Amino acid sequence: AGAVTSAVDQKLRQLRDQPTELNTQVFGLLFFNSFLSAENNTLLTTAGEAAALSSVSRMLSNQLNRLAERYIKGVELSIDVDSYLADYGTASAITEMQVGLSKQLFDERLTLRVGTDINLNNERNATLTEGNFSTIAGDFVLEYKLNPAGNYLLRVFHRSNYNVLDEANTYRTGASILFKKSFNGKRYE
Repeated sequence: AGAVTSAVDQKLRQLRDQPTELNTQVFGLLFFNSFLSAENNTLLTTAGEAAALSSVSRMLSNQLNRLAERYIKGVELSIDVDSYLADYGTASAITEMQVGLSKQLFDERLTLRVGTDINLNNERNATLTEGNFSTIAGDFVLEYKLNPAGNYLLRVFHRSNYNVLDEANTYRTGASILFKKSFNGKRYE
């Protein structure tokens, strides 16, 4: 922890001393939601590639979801394709596809949502051969409306998130009781 704190303090001092670098990082955070590489020769190229990949991914996801709505009845299918650069200093792109299904049962009192992420580059799919059941099982959320209005819910879940620092998936499993309320057309949980 001390080494990380020291590195962060050093980078912050460096940004305070170099206003141009500070402006570059603010630009990256505002427009690309990410810090940008310190290498000026690849800065605009990789940032532009990331923006283009994101736009193409969003268009492809929208088209796939429209097709799914037309041909698959009885369940809600969501498909999302996301491409991003693994490292702004390199040209290696990662493409992931998220597939999700949602079904309501028992007069819409019970909702089951399942989904998984599939790495289309096959770099991280090697964990499937190692017997990692969580990679195959994917994420799920099970919600039960405790009252007919649906204000009170019981939720059970298992979710995975990719941790960039550890370069590994982390898993959260749990249960919760929720209260939902709408104020001025906005829903709060």
